Amino acid sequence: MFLPIKQNIYTYGTNYPQANVFQNHMHNEYEILYFIQGDMDYSIEGVMYHLRPRDLIIIRPRAFHYCYPLSSAKYERFVINFTDSDLRPPIKDFLRQSERIYNIPENCIVDNIFSNILVAEKTFTKEEMEIYLTSLIEHIVLFLKYTEVETGVKVEEKNSCIVDILRYINKNPRERITAKMLADIFFVSPSWIIHTFRNKFGVRLMQYITRKRILYAQALLQSGMSPADVAYACNFENYSTFYRQYRNVLGHSPKFDATKK
Repeated sequence: MFLPIKQNIYTYGTNYPQANVFQNHMHNEYEILYFIQGDMDYSIEGVMYHLRPRDLIIIRPRAFHYCYPLSSAKYERFVINFTDSDLRPPIKDFLRQSERIYNIPENCIVDNIFSNILVAEKTFTKEEMEIYLTSLIEHIVLFLKYTEVETGVKVEEKNSCIVDILRYINKNPRERITAKMLADIFFVSPSWIIHTFRNKFGVRLMQYITRKRILYAQALLQSGMSPADVAYACNFENYSTFYRQYRNVLGHSPKFDATKK
């Protein structure tokens, strides 16, 4: 199952998780997760990382990701979802080229920014908090750019082929990809891909591919292309197929996003 999210939202959370409460998902927004404590692995596009306190995770649009709790230890984190439409070029450039995970030194400026969010919530009015949050992403990214940090710690990957398959799908959102096509490219059987994909990620292969294509199509629509041109550019069989799959995935028509500027 894929979970939709709202744009431009910030949350602070703490709980004692069970494995089944975290579902894999992808979306057209950026996401920053700042990990405070817990016993967690985190998967981004099939690559698993073991989280350490003060790991800052940058998830780019349409990246497939999820948390996997290793125990019921207390899990505490900040999550910020946002689009890059209002960000200035230096911030956009850094986000597009950044590492996936950085470990932030304790009590440095970036660490303090997150600590100060909770102080701000207790101090500011709702209107003042909205003003405060508008510059939050740019402050985090600018200071991250000039902070000495370590990158994330990967968990040993036992099946690099399935990660390569994910990368291929991610790099080719316009293609009509099938299990047989992937099998021919990566020299495995279609049934192996379908079975392994389902077991590893908890989602059907074609459901994943369709979600990727529709999110890519949504980004094209929001950039100004017409629905008919997007359907053609993304190689859908016809406009009816595009329209139907778009509504199934996002819950509204392509025209809704085409008029959303």
